[in-house]
Amino acid sequence: DQVVLENHHVSFAFKLLSKPESNILSGLSRDEYKEFRKLMIDLILITDMASHFTFINKFKQRISVMNERPLNPNNYEDRFLITSMLLKCSDISNVAKPWEYSKNWADRVTLESFAQGDREKKLGLPVAPFMDREQSTPAKNTANFIDFVAGPAFESLETLLPKVSSCNKIIRDNRGRWERLLHNDHAPPP
Repeated sequence: DQVVLENHHVSFAFKLLSKPESNILSGLSRDEYKEFRKLMIDLILITDMASHFTFINKFKQRISVMNERPLNPNNYEDRFLITSMLLKCSDISNVAKPWEYSKNWADRVTLESFAQGDREKKLGLPVAPFMDREQSTPAKNTANFIDFVAGPAFESLETLLPKVSSCNKIIRDNRGRWERLLHNDHAPPP
């Protein structure tokens, strides 16, 4: 199975949209509906972390040639790339929220990851280091997530949308707090 969670999201979304009280697509022609469905599926699938780094590199490459080849709002690929980047950053935006919210989300994600790691250990399966409560901590996981995933994504988006700098400031502030916790993180993980 591939992109199981994302495929579930697509399936659930279209199940909701099929109900008369929530069918905002009822006025679309068959072709418009097909185009909308394809776009929605592609956008949801872009949130799969397995393709994160490939996508970020593609975005960086396109942005790097903006001076020679400006973004074209009439070009589907350019629109899709920008929309995808906005959705991807939204999907990983917990680190760009004020500390009290960001920490709460990070702790919850870490607990979920550790619970999965515990189940995988019981089944004799290999466990990713960030899912192993004996090898990681919430501070270590979140600092790494900022350094390698969210930070570079938001920095790339800022090259296109300078106002994203306010998010990047929060990310840097939160990263500093995680760093301080990382140095004081001798308590057992949750």
